[in-house]
Amino acid sequence: MYLYRRVFYTMAGDMIQLFLSEGLGSFMLALAVLVCVDSKNKNIFPGDAWIKIGAALAVIVFLLSPVSGAHVNSMLSVVFYLNDQLSLENLGVYVVAQMLGGVLALTLFKYFKNLYVIEG
Repeated sequence: MYLYRRVFYTMAGDMIQLFLSEGLGSFMLALAVLVCVDSKNKNIFPGDAWIKIGAALAVIVFLLSPVSGAHVNSMLSVVFYLNDQLSLENLGVYVVAQMLGGVLALTLFKYFKNLYVIEG
């Protein structure tokens, strides 16, 4: 018996749902890491970054696990594929969505960081 449910969707609507879910989860996690680990921000104490990142990951997993399993990490998706719990088509959808979510988070972070430069 598997701890996680098997994810073998084939319908186009299900694939879009998986894509959006994994992309959103990866976006939120990457953005949380970028904001918490930003070394130039004097307002954030870096010692408690692990608490904030862990809390963000817990919320992401809680919200998205019923939809897509909330992998939010490409290596986790590969492990699920190797254990025959994820189809090859879904693996491709997951990895592309996760990469796009991470790139979008980095782009948005850099945009807002350059937009609101606070000196002092």
